[in-house]
Amino acid sequence: MLAVHSGHDLADQGSITFGRLRDQPMVTLPAGSGQRAMLDAAAHTAGFTPRIVAESSQLAFLLELAATTVGAALVPESALPPSTTLTVIPITKPRLERRLTLAWRNTPSPAARAFLTLAHGRLTGELPAGP
Repeated sequence: MLAVHSGHDLADQGSITFGRLRDQPMVTLPAGSGQRAMLDAAAHTAGFTPRIVAESSQLAFLLELAATTVGAALVPESALPPSTTLTVIPITKPRLERRLTLAWRNTPSPAARAFLTLAHGRLTGELPAGP
């Protein structure tokens, strides 16, 4: 998903193709992260190098940068909190997907059970994303 400030040029689009990001300033995770590798690969396939204006290892900070018009943020849907200053735009082509795998013991501890409940709720949309 692409997160942009509500006044951004792309904010009124119902969805976009990745190629529409060719000249857009982007805020992203640092090189070496799976999300950044996905961004770089999609840009390469679309025939351009992304215009990275800021990097952070904190998704919440990337969303703050997008909300303050620094750049557009490509983030997992599960990381998007409710916001009045951000518009979220699906990217339809190519479809950007990543796999998240969780593993646990047959008898998880109470803390592990609480985490699994939270993760399930966030990933299925039953709980909103947030801090």
